[in-house]
Amino acid sequence: MIYLLDTSALLAHFREESGWEQVEDLLGTQTATVCVVSWLEFRIRLAALTLPQKEISEVLTIYEGLWTHMWPVDRLSVEFAWALREAVKPRIPLADCLIAGCAKRHGVTLVHRDAHLATIPAHLLPSISLPVVPGKEWPQIREKAVGYSVGKRKRKA
Repeated sequence: MIYLLDTSALLAHFREESGWEQVEDLLGTQTATVCVVSWLEFRIRLAALTLPQKEISEVLTIYEGLWTHMWPVDRLSVEFAWALREAVKPRIPLADCLIAGCAKRHGVTLVHRDAHLATIPAHLLPSISLPVVPGKEWPQIREKAVGYSVGKRKRKA
């Protein structure tokens, strides 16, 4: 089975928050990948954490080495994203919709800890919802990262 990691799963792993071990296991078996939209969101969130640019670059290099490729959002992904958006209420934000559409297009399981993505029924898109840390939902993250060491991740890679 192949898993597509949403931005929220990447951030849980990066910050070693609840559910990060599950993401670590998936990354260790090389059965996990990301969509280009998640990759962009991850970069944006790292910058929001006020990390120095050098550290952001190191983190991105380490993570890029954990999967063989990133999936693009193509026309079929967009069609699936539209279908999911129409099938689920309340509305799913555009980036989440595109990530879910990419997972649906490739027939993989989406891994996330996102309330919007949790509204998608399993019969429309298989997913794994990581536990949410109260007060640490990823859209509100603004403080400097805690408990993460680029050196530690380098040793694992």
